Amino acid sequence: MMERQSELPANDPLLLFFRESIHDVLRYRLGVPDCEDVEAHLSWILAKYGRKEAMAPLHDGQGRPIEGLVEMLGQADVRLSADSFERERDVHQHIGDSLLFWSGLYPERLRQIGGDGYLKQAARQGQASYHIVSSFDHEPYRVQAPVFQKLGDGFEVWREGLSVLRLELKGFPRPEGSS
Repeated sequence: MMERQSELPANDPLLLFFRESIHDVLRYRLGVPDCEDVEAHLSWILAKYGRKEAMAPLHDGQGRPIEGLVEMLGQADVRLSADSFERERDVHQHIGDSLLFWSGLYPERLRQIGGDGYLKQAARQGQASYHIVSSFDHEPYRVQAPVFQKLGDGFEVWREGLSVLRLELKGFPRPEGSS
């Protein structure tokens, strides 16, 4: 099973730092009102991926790490490799979170993999994966479904927010071509 959002303590310093930072970017730089639930999830993504051990948390049935998008999609389908609908949901959440993180903070890395077309494809897949997660609107996921709907619907806005955050953080590598 994958790490759940609640497994990060609410007082985690990295989580609190990112919560304030992403709030400022979304509210005051991009003018996005009333998105506290999305801010909470974005700060959780940033705090989670800020830890090296979280960079490749998926494993196949034999315990091997899964890093490629095609492999992940296979693990996210009960007709292929997912052994339950919960696994399907968890893997799609991981795909959405990973693609939002990488396309927002490190788009040049995705472009290195497959050019601008790959970056656009990654954004579309992240959006689609979030919509799949939002379709799990029954217990125990009912409370979380609306935020994943918002993440899918506004994927480009949230990606832009992460990109702006990257530019504002001191010591964070600048994308090529930025000042």
